[in-house]
Amino acid sequence: MRVALTNADKKYAVLDHSKLDKRDFYTFYSLSDCDALITDPWISQKDLTEYSHYTRVITTPLN
Repeated sequence: MRVALTNADKKYAVLDHSKLDKRDFYTFYSLSDCDALITDPWISQKDLTEYSHYTRVITTPLN
């Protein structure tokens, strides 16, 4: 997975808001190396502010 991301022209992380602000024992890529984080519109203002320090945050529209 790391090789694919390293060689990609554009790198996006796609996560719904419930996956944000979680820690794991393994990290394979840094969010600051991604072009953008794509998430749903229910991201909290706190998380939006936090993740905007690392990369552009794109939210999907409400349907």
